[in-house]
Amino acid sequence: MVKVGCRNCRRRHSKCVILEGASTCNKCADTGRRCQFAPRYRFKVVRHIYQKEGDARSRFILQWDKGQPWVEVSKPLHFVDGNSDISNEHGLDEEGHSGPLPSFFTHHHSSRNEDQSANNQASAGCGGHATRDSHTIVSGQADPIDNAQPSPTNTNPLHKVSSPVRTDYLGSPTSLDKVFPSPGFRPRDSAHSFLSPREAFLLRLFVQKMSPWLDISDAKCHFGNEVPRRALHEPMLLFALLAVASRHDSIMRGSGELESSTYHGQCLELLIPSLSRPEETYDGNLLVTVVLLRHYEELENQTDERRHFLGSTSLLNAVAKFSASGGLVEATSWLFLRQAIYVSLVLHEPLELRLENYELSDAFRLRDDGSYTNVIVFLFAKILRYIYNGAEYSNSPEDWYFLQREIESWHDSKPASFTPLNHGEADPDSGKLFPEFWMLSSAAAVGMQYYYGAMLLLTIHKPLAQSAGGFEAAKVMRIAEVAAASYLADIIGIAISNDTTENAHFTASHFICSYGYCLSHEAQRKGAIDYLKRVKEIMGWNTCWIVEALKSQWSELDEFVKRPLKVT
Repeated sequence: MVKVGCRNCRRRHSKCVILEGASTCNKCADTGRRCQFAPRYRFKVVRHIYQKEGDARSRFILQWDKGQPWVEVSKPLHFVDGNSDISNEHGLDEEGHSGPLPSFFTHHHSSRNEDQSANNQASAGCGGHATRDSHTIVSGQADPIDNAQPSPTNTNPLHKVSSPVRTDYLGSPTSLDKVFPSPGFRPRDSAHSFLSPREAFLLRLFVQKMSPWLDISDAKCHFGNEVPRRALHEPMLLFALLAVASRHDSIMRGSGELESSTYHGQCLELLIPSLSRPEETYDGNLLVTVVLLRHYEELENQTDERRHFLGSTSLLNAVAKFSASGGLVEATSWLFLRQAIYVSLVLHEPLELRLENYELSDAFRLRDDGSYTNVIVFLFAKILRYIYNGAEYSNSPEDWYFLQREIESWHDSKPASFTPLNHGEADPDSGKLFPEFWMLSSAAAVGMQYYYGAMLLLTIHKPLAQSAGGFEAAKVMRIAEVAAASYLADIIGIAISNDTTENAHFTASHFICSYGYCLSHEAQRKGAIDYLKRVKEIMGWNTCWIVEALKSQWSELDEFVKRPLKVT
C-alpha cells in the first residue's frame, strides 16, 4: 500500500503539498510542526496465502523451514548511500568498509565536489532544478545568466544562490546581489553572515524597531522571531523585509529611496511568478511577503496605490485556512485584517475580506491579551462592513443594535488586564487635553483603542429612526458628534499615555484622519496637530497630509458657524 503525505496531514485529513526540493510540506512549515514522513510503501505482514487449484483452494503457510540453508557472507555488510559526500561523512573507505565513527559529524566537500556542485547549480539556474545541498556563487555582472562565470579574483562579488524551494522563478544574477543559502545548506564558517553590513543593519532595524508594530496582538511575536529566521533561507521574504526596513530608514534620515526601491523590485521579480501559480502551492512565506509589501506601501501613504493589497486580498480569501491555521500564518492573517481596516477606515471603502474566514480562529477561545484584542478587531471590522458594504449585506437597524450588544458584551467580559491601572479625565480648559490611560500591556492598549473606535462608529453612523426628522434629527446628529469627539480623545489619550506602544500611534492617526473634524475645542485641535507631528518624528509615519486635511475641514466648519451658508 502506498502512503501519500506526512503523518500530520494524514491525521488531519488535509492535502499534503511538498514543493520540489523542500524538506517539509507547506502545512507543517506554516504551522511550525515537525514534518514526519513515514515510509512511502507500507509492507503488510503475510503469514499465509490461498492458492486456487481447480475448484479447490489450498492454504500455504509462509514459514521458514527449520532446515533452511543460509548463505554465508565473507565480510560485514554496510548500507552505503549513493552520495559520495555522505559516504565520506560516515567514514566509509573506497571498498565500503567503515572506520571509527567520530563523536560528531561535519560537512566536508572536496574541491572536486565543490566544482561539480557549482556546475550543477548553474545549470539549474538556466531551467533545471537544484539538489538540496548544492549552492552556487555567480558573479553579479550585467551579462545574461548563460555568460555568468564564477569570479575567484573578485574579493567582493555580487553573489546569488538559488533557493531549492522555487528554483524555476529566480531571476538573473543582476536581480540578486547576495548569497542565499538553502534550508539544507550549512555554511563552512558559521562565524560570518552572508549579509553585508548594511543589510545586517536593516535586518536588525526590522527586528528591534518595526516587528513590535506587527506583533502587537501576537503573544509569540512571530514577526520578530520567526520571520527574520525564515528570511535567511527565503530570498523573496528577505527582499521584502529589507525593502520595508530600508524605506523606514530613508524616511527617518530624509534620504532617497533608491535602495528600498531596488529591494522592492527584486522582491517583485520573485513574488509575481509565485502569485500566478495554483492556489494549493501558496505557503506562509508568500503570505508574509505580501503583507510586508503592503506595509511598505503604507509607509508612504500619500502615494499608496494598494497594488499588493488587492493581490493579498485575493490570496487571503482564496486560502481561508490561514486564519485558523495557528502559528505565523494565523498571526499574519490578523495583521492583514488590521491593514484592511486601515484602508476601509481612511478611504471610506468597503472591506474587501470575508470575515467568516476568521470565525474559526483560536482567538475566540483563548483569553490572553493578544487574542482578546483580535476579537475586538474582528467586531470592529464587522461594523465597518455594515457601514460600507451595505449593498452586499441586507443590513437593518436590528443588525446595528446586535453589533452594539456584541461590543458591550466584549467590554463587560474583558480581562482585568484591560482595565487601566490609572485613569484621568480630560480637561481642555485647564490644559489637560486628552484623558490618561495607564495600560498593563501593549495589546490591551490597542484593544481598548479599537473598543472606543467601535463606540465612535456606532455613535456617528447610528441609523436614524424613520419617524425622526427636523429638530430631533439635528439634535441626534449634534449629540453624536460630541460623543464621537469624546471617544476620539480617548483613543488619542491611550496612545499618548502608553508611548512605548508605538502601534497605538498608528491606530490614533487613522481615527484622527477620519473623524478629527469632530473635535471642536480649539486646544484639542492644536493638541491633535502637535500629536500628529510628533508621530511623524518618532515613527516616520507620514501625517503631513492628515494635518493639512484637518485644517481645511475645521476652517470650513468654522466658516459655517460664523455666517450662514448661501444656497444658490
